Amino acid sequence: LGISYNIFDGEEMLPFALKNLRPFAKFIVVVYQKTSNYGNPCDPKLLQKLEMLKTAGIIDKLFLYEPKLIYNEDKSVNWKSGTLNEIEKREIGLKICRANNCDTFMTLDCDELYDPTQFKWAMKDFEKGGYDTSFTQQQLYYKLPTMQLDPPDVWYQPLFYKIKKDTKFEMQENY
Repeated sequence: LGISYNIFDGEEMLPFALKNLRPFAKFIVVVYQKTSNYGNPCDPKLLQKLEMLKTAGIIDKLFLYEPKLIYNEDKSVNWKSGTLNEIEKREIGLKICRANNCDTFMTLDCDELYDPTQFKWAMKDFEKGGYDTSFTQQQLYYKLPTMQLDPPDVWYQPLFYKIKKDTKFEMQENY
């Protein structure tokens, strides 16, 4: 299992996410940005925090991503910048995991947390079922771990992808 985390902000959640998933992952890469998809700077201590996790052996690789900004005629940043950059970051994470001999892939944001017991079951089910992709329903929290959205949102989050030679992330038109 290779895991790629995409980070610009919210890095305070990353140690908790890593604590739950590191035991299951062969390889973890963090694709991070110093500049947001809209031109804003990151927290000045972001790289220092990531380097600490790498030095501790919790993260295997750090990759600095330089976002490509698309500007409107009025010099504001076009919303498509964010979408295109996020897809490219996920593709980079996939390529790095593939190059490190991973055959299963997850792409996550640092605020995505998984219960280790449920995660272990989902991983075994994925492997046993021979699936190419799996999904999980999100449970959204608001500001505190005790404040859940009820009823749960109907959004399903991709969980695992089987890495094949033609696996890639790209923009698709919705029809």
